[in-house]
Amino acid sequence: MSDQGPIDPNHPAGPSAPPPAATPAEPQSPQQPPVAPPPPPYESTPQQSAPYPPGPTATGRPGEPGPAQPGELWQPTYGGTYQPGPSGPDTPLGKPYYGASFGVAVARYWKSYALFSGRASRSEYWWPYLVNAIVVAVFFWGLYVPGLAAASNGGSPALAIIGGVVSGVYLLVTVIPTYAIIWRRLHDVNIPGPWGLFVLLSTLGFIWSIVIGCLSPRPFGERFDRN
Repeated sequence: MSDQGPIDPNHPAGPSAPPPAATPAEPQSPQQPPVAPPPPPYESTPQQSAPYPPGPTATGRPGEPGPAQPGELWQPTYGGTYQPGPSGPDTPLGKPYYGASFGVAVARYWKSYALFSGRASRSEYWWPYLVNAIVVAVFFWGLYVPGLAAASNGGSPALAIIGGVVSGVYLLVTVIPTYAIIWRRLHDVNIPGPWGLFVLLSTLGFIWSIVIGCLSPRPFGERFDRN
């Protein structure tokens, strides 16, 4: 029997307590990249529509405003096209006089006798065209043809000679202003004037002269105006 008393478990010399069992480590999941926050809900905001892009102006350059010239007003219409407005009595020679009356067109035809620069409107073209056609028809069919018929039946050829001479003189007097206004009319359509020489071709020339008078004006024809 031992003389020692009971052993104090808390005594340093006493038996040591067994260490606690280690808990197994939890497996680590691979590191995930940060998730971006969801975008805010779409909100429709009213957008102001952009103005319609400006078209060609009186300067002939798209999108560039320019002051309207006297007697030349380009009025915009839907779709970006331009139509010429009415002109005034102060429209200088070489500028297109849109909506010219009969008297104004004929007067400007003779005043612009040999003017090949600038432009001419359709009314400036058609009124002198009509006058020249009527005058030549009267001289030819009223004097030359009846005089020729009378001379063929043994009569005097004086009437035919007078009709032929008067018609020829009138054609010679009007040939320069006629080609000048054809030249300017083509400029109003933005076509170089030498294209008017095609009117010298018999039947095709007659058709071309009709087409020239029917073509619509274009603002870019201002490049043919005198500076």
